[in-house]
Amino acid sequence: MTLEKLPGIRGDLVRTDPEWENWDFSKLSEAIRLWLRRNPSDSNNTADRELIEQRNRRRERPSKLYQARGQEYNPKECVYCGDVGHKSIECQKINSTYERKRILAKRKLCFNCATPNHRAAECYSKSTCQHCRKRHHTSICDRKPIFTISAKDETEQMETLSIRSGGAGFAV
Repeated sequence: MTLEKLPGIRGDLVRTDPEWENWDFSKLSEAIRLWLRRNPSDSNNTADRELIEQRNRRRERPSKLYQARGQEYNPKECVYCGDVGHKSIECQKINSTYERKRILAKRKLCFNCATPNHRAAECYSKSTCQHCRKRHHTSICDRKPIFTISAKDETEQMETLSIRSGGAGFAV
């Protein structure tokens, strides 16, 4: 339950109600409101302010990888059109494989992970294409997605084949 996320005040919240284990969200919200009224926050508290400032400084720090490269990382930006809000594989503006490869080459980006400063042959990413499982970015794959089945479906198919063949299992 959500109470597990509030270890610092959990005891105070549940102490007065023996039925706390059956609380719904509205009951929890009311208990938190009561607790806040009984325990007002002192916004001028120096220790609290320092903690908040420390957390904010931590958030502002870029990741070490991108800091070393002197670049800013934006996970939602499309490599091909630069728009925010869709992944490169979902780009509708640049949907030709040829054009996408041309853009990667022109911008000197890796054909495997689509990041700068190395080529696919030097890429440390263990990712492979989601369509053909080869070593290139899925967004530049010439092939259509391969048909995959889940482990559960494969097990069911093996059991069906085993029954039909009198116990001898065959790989599909």
